[in-house]
Amino acid sequence: YRCGPMNDVLRLCRQYADKGLKPLVVQFSRPVADSLESEFHRLGIEIITFGGLRWNLAAHALKLLQIIRRRKIEIVHSISLRPDLVNATVHTMCRDFASVSTVLNIALHDTSALVGRIPGRAMAALWLTAFKSMNAIATHSQGIFDYLRGEGLDAGKMRVIPNGVDTEHFRPADNDAGSETRQRLGIGEKDFVFGFAGNFLPVKGLDILLKAFAQLNNMENPRLMLIGDGPDESSLKKLAEELGIAQNIIWVPRNGELRPLYAAMDVFCLPSRSEGLSNALLEACACGLPCIVTDIAGSREVVRNGVNGYIAAPDDIEELAGAMNGIIRKRNDLPRMGKAARETVCALFSARSMAESYMRLYEELLPYIR
Repeated sequence: YRCGPMNDVLRLCRQYADKGLKPLVVQFSRPVADSLESEFHRLGIEIITFGGLRWNLAAHALKLLQIIRRRKIEIVHSISLRPDLVNATVHTMCRDFASVSTVLNIALHDTSALVGRIPGRAMAALWLTAFKSMNAIATHSQGIFDYLRGEGLDAGKMRVIPNGVDTEHFRPADNDAGSETRQRLGIGEKDFVFGFAGNFLPVKGLDILLKAFAQLNNMENPRLMLIGDGPDESSLKKLAEELGIAQNIIWVPRNGELRPLYAAMDVFCLPSRSEGLSNALLEACACGLPCIVTDIAGSREVVRNGVNGYIAAPDDIEELAGAMNGIIRKRNDLPRMGKAARETVCALFSARSMAESYMRLYEELLPYIR
């Protein structure tokens, strides 16, 4: 389904297809909504769906082993918890292929969000053990690399490979595109629009963003566009009512095409408590938006204070509100900061650069293939 990891896989597959390569994509279950399958099929890429129980990892491992042997697969590249556990399990059973994982976030943060803090610790330990059995690990940010090194992983088999965006697809729009979107959403031309795109989860810090937004100076008629959905949606809407800002919030369901929505924003906000390297942040930068982020791994590697945005401490309402008020006061600097944001992404975080880094990594893994 349409999410950060699958968007990464799709971008990689587009780059590989351009080079005449046809990777095989395996998924454990078919998404019930917002599927990306048609995008892969359009590239001529085969998708195999295992089906069955979600956490029947032993069955998934046996199916993957059969595919590896039947198709003579040489490299298995997994992303996220369940695929990583299956990849590592099969690699202990069969050494005929090279095993690699892309680590999107700090393991403990992901598992704690998934199952709670205490069981999350045990699951994170299992995940780290899986990483240790693989031939190579790619991390989305230097912060994740440092975390894994601190957990005992061999730095020699790790690489920092940031996720990349299609900078031709995500680019600054003309004024008409932004005006049309604002008109459709009932946003005034002179309103100052902050925006967010992603899942409505506790880790995204949207409760802090709403509380910071409530402290803004209303002289500029600030608006907050929240794009996405998730389990926190109803509680966030209730909080907006309690804060007296509900009339200033624009709730936009995720519909697949974000460029017109980015064009309607003045500033993008990512108030996450934990993050690997947000695709939405890179997309917004590529579209020429200054960004306000929290001081966490990944985000701090994209945003430079006062150059292409501002950085605030995680969970600090006052500091986030100060950054938001400050950027409103300096709205004349937005074009300069937006230009710097795009230059940062084009130089360091393009989809082509990501694919080339992975191709180099795959070549390094060739000696492990029997």
